[in-house]
Amino acid sequence: MMQKRKLGSSLGNVASLDAGGRWLKTEFGPRGHALAQCESSLGDVVATCPAGSSTYVRSLKTDERGNVVLEWRGDLAAREVKRTYSADRGRLGQLCAGNVATCDLQNESYGWEALGKLTYRDKTGQYREEFEHDAFNRLKNGRYSPVLLTGISQRPHWCCQPSIGSESAGRGNRRGCSA
Repeated sequence: MMQKRKLGSSLGNVASLDAGGRWLKTEFGPRGHALAQCESSLGDVVATCPAGSSTYVRSLKTDERGNVVLEWRGDLAAREVKRTYSADRGRLGQLCAGNVATCDLQNESYGWEALGKLTYRDKTGQYREEFEHDAFNRLKNGRYSPVLLTGISQRPHWCCQPSIGSESAGRGNRRGCSA
């Protein structure tokens, strides 16, 4: 959580003091998008983040909607993060981290229905979550299915919202579910 702000440069680059007492600088591009975040100091007057490990995240490419589609974490190609968005609605479709050819650190895909509700999240090789919504677009059921390394699915777990205003939910079964 940011606590204190320092004066920025003419480009709007601002360094902030975080909760841990460290300075963080955000470098902005000509359109106002954050390009990089890096270490900073009280006397820092340089508007850009340097190449190297003191830069925590660097945006390399955005799509026509301004979504970051390619970035580096720690300013390293080995920690590349690639996001794919749907062309028609601009919703996140896939998140790949590490070597983007193999997605060795993170590989997630997302499914959306026409009104914009999340229908599933799939973490390849780990688990899949599926979501159902009621006629009022509220989350009705959530299904969590872990995947063993052998690829065989274990028994799914359910999380349900049994009725309007109720705070109880069943986990591990369909207790209280309305389906």
